[in-house]
Amino acid sequence: MGLGAQMIVWPDRFCHLLAEEGYYVIRFDNRDIGLSTKFDHYAAPRVLKQVLANWFGLKIDAPYDLYHMAHDAVCLLDHLKCKQAHIVGASMGGMIAQIIAGIYHDRIISLTSIMSTADSRGLVMPWNMKLGLHLLKSSQAAEEEQLDLKMETVRLISSRTHPPKQEELESRLRKALARDAEKYGTKRQLSAIVATKKTKKITQRVNVPTLIIHGAEDRLIPIKFGRKNAELIEGAEFREIEGMAHDFPRPLVGYLAFVVSKHLGKSSDSE
Repeated sequence: MGLGAQMIVWPDRFCHLLAEEGYYVIRFDNRDIGLSTKFDHYAAPRVLKQVLANWFGLKIDAPYDLYHMAHDAVCLLDHLKCKQAHIVGASMGGMIAQIIAGIYHDRIISLTSIMSTADSRGLVMPWNMKLGLHLLKSSQAAEEEQLDLKMETVRLISSRTHPPKQEELESRLRKALARDAEKYGTKRQLSAIVATKKTKKITQRVNVPTLIIHGAEDRLIPIKFGRKNAELIEGAEFREIEGMAHDFPRPLVGYLAFVVSKHLGKSSDSE
């Protein structure tokens, strides 16, 4: 899943619908978030300084990068004795999924990258700086303030056509805070993103059936980055979703599951 997002951000219905099609669905917390391994022995990174360094192409000193996080996912497949898998990632998770598909060719049947990019420099720009700062601030406040800030952050990045319902959003975020009221994991994950280099070249090496999904209303990672993703991968299918922003709007979850399931089915048939 994406920056600072636990595995429970994947909608249950989305996962259940894929499972009903016969797929064994694996969702997990990335390192430094949720119930996964924490890297609190590292100091909180100076993210704004690192973002500026990234703009100028300078080397970033980070505890880990997205290549490490991609290796985490492959190690999980090893642990589960899963030789090959369809890989689906969203936002930062999409970047990780693209790296996995670009490096570990023999482990991947197909790739689905949702609301993502292969260009870390494009993630923090003037149009989304406010959103990024809000996300970082929300991870460091006291619990009730953290809840309010996270709710506001979700509203800022969510669909305006299908905005989340207040009660459902609060319930989901309280559940996430109960699992892990992290302090600096989100910062370290953002540091990992800006420290990761050559993602475009790795993405161009993807040679499995690929579906790129992007919301027409995405303000955090604008849709042009999704289109560029599709251009980087030979034969990739691009789907623009009206009414979707940087989220999984409840009314669209069934359709998204259908689109992904159809892609997985075609990819399995072409093996």
